[in-house]
Amino acid sequence: MLVLSRKPGQSVKIELEEELPWKTPVGLLFADGPIEIIITQVNGQQVKLGIVAHPDLKILRDDLDACDNEEAGADGGGTAKKGLINS
Repeated sequence: MLVLSRKPGQSVKIELEEELPWKTPVGLLFADGPIEIIITQVNGQQVKLGIVAHPDLKILRDDLDACDNEEAGADGGGTAKKGLINS
């Protein structure tokens, strides 16, 4: 299980791994069950989320995804692996 802390206005993105063919049936990604999001702790304006998902799904914090997009523009081929958090 991946555990992330988020504050109001922050988000998490769940996407397919780049290597996974786009024609992969959705049923394969949910063969082991649904994506599970568990609130593990609340502390004032901060929430800790536990996320359990298929390994072919990548889970990115919005701030890391934005950094990857900036790097891709700077060098022409940034990689999403840098901010990748896989469950």
